[in-house]
Amino acid sequence: VVGSRARPTPMLRTALTSAQFNPPWGVPMRNAREDLLPKLRANPEAVIARGFRAYQSIDGERVEVDIRSVDWHAVSRDHFPYILRQDAGETNALGRIKFVMPNRDDIFMHDTPERALFARVQRFYSSGCIRLERPYDLLAYAFGWDRVRADAAIARGTTFGIPAQRSLP
Repeated sequence: VVGSRARPTPMLRTALTSAQFNPPWGVPMRNAREDLLPKLRANPEAVIARGFRAYQSIDGERVEVDIRSVDWHAVSRDHFPYILRQDAGETNALGRIKFVMPNRDDIFMHDTPERALFARVQRFYSSGCIRLERPYDLLAYAFGWDRVRADAAIARGTTFGIPAQRSLP
């Protein structure tokens, strides 16, 4: 699944350098403003239930803000003073495995909890990154990790990365 027509996946020239298990998601500002703000206005508890947290910069320090304490109707796309982050877990937008390939657009490949998207003929539902239908296959090919080893790593529940065994363009 690749970027939508409104947010297409750019052409990239990069190399796969590492994989991260149980990745948290630092929500890009565009996604926060356009995708999550309406959800925060409608039902902040549902956003919290999916593992999202809000932070604000106070005196140069990032401080967590209780999502319930914010009047999200007073927040606009043009004035969005929060940083949103989604904890690692089953509902995380990145799934359980993120593949890092450094690039100026901050695009990466990742697993997804939204498996139903792969049954569709048109697969333009991402915000630019690339959702993988078979992330375990890429993990085996690029990193030499089989499904048993990967599942054990995921079951640990901690966020950690591994380097690619070889550079893959």
